[in-house]
Amino acid sequence: MPILTYECSKGHQFDKEGGRDKVKCPTCRSMAEILWIAPRSPHRQLQTPIVMWKYADGSLGVAGGANSKTPKDAERVEIRSAGEYRKYAKDINKQFRDIEEKREERFQERKEHLERERRSNLAWMMGQETDPVARDLYREALERKSESSPSFREFFSVAMEMDRSNYE
Repeated sequence: MPILTYECSKGHQFDKEGGRDKVKCPTCRSMAEILWIAPRSPHRQLQTPIVMWKYADGSLGVAGGANSKTPKDAERVEIRSAGEYRKYAKDINKQFRDIEEKREERFQERKEHLERERRSNLAWMMGQETDPVARDLYREALERKSESSPSFREFFSVAMEMDRSNYE
């Protein structure tokens, strides 16, 4: 008799000799079924592949659909398993995170430059002012700080959900 892997509704997995479709779980005594491929297994095949482009510089792009025309400078990549999907989702999120971090860095540099310029102008105007109330307003404006911007959020985490046939 073959040794089969079973899984119960509570997630307990165990091996047992036999060929019956359902047996009792030795841990919780609920009914368990034969586990052919775990739903979260990286080997689980997708019914419809996810198509991406891999460019010569190593960057990735998302195709509009399975029948989209491949760009001249790109290679067509078909993702056919959950494991491949996780790998490519991680890669493309890293790619977009790097782009966003560079954009954020440039934004922060520009923001700091503008803030220095604003403070310099306020300090100059405060020095030119003779009215004590106006000087107090300028001093208050100099003490005020700018607010920070939001950080990167992963946005390529739902690609597999585009096709309803990939739902578990």
